[in-house]
Amino acid sequence: MNFFIEELPVVSTTENGIESIHIRTRRPSIDSLISTVTSMSSKSQHYEFFNITKTDESSTDEQQTPIHAKLCRLRQSKNYDGYGLVLKFQQHLHVIGEVERESPSYRAGLRENDVILFVGKSNVEKLTHDDVIVMIRAMTLASKKVDLTVLRKVEIPKYKTLQQKGLIDWSVMGLEK
Repeated sequence: MNFFIEELPVVSTTENGIESIHIRTRRPSIDSLISTVTSMSSKSQHYEFFNITKTDESSTDEQQTPIHAKLCRLRQSKNYDGYGLVLKFQQHLHVIGEVERESPSYRAGLRENDVILFVGKSNVEKLTHDDVIVMIRAMTLASKKVDLTVLRKVEIPKYKTLQQKGLIDWSVMGLEK
């Protein structure tokens, strides 16, 4: 992690009045903080963000705003029955409806209105809701863990537009459309 030196004023009083003392401290640089935020993986949280947008000089500024897919590493817990989420099928999308706080799903970074695009390395955009549920259950039975790649529901229209233009790159995550 990169650090920068910052001087923090510390005020102390003496018999004659107030005296100011500066103490130097090491703080993480903003770049280090950003890279830490984009990859959260600890005992309690398991998710990473990836920019899946290719650049295109002919696109407008709004279209150039990157889309970040979130890879959520969902793990079964001995202390929790199930994953603590409700999966819905809305407008031909596999949408996370509810996520219980402190559940394995919540710790994996899943949130309400996330849309599942990949289960493991398999694209599920064109699969039925029942097929997606069966895939998740099968992976859970096989290894007690499931990797879900999601986008926020509000990003789906932009995602579809960029996808039609060939400006989505799943290879940065080791995935294929």
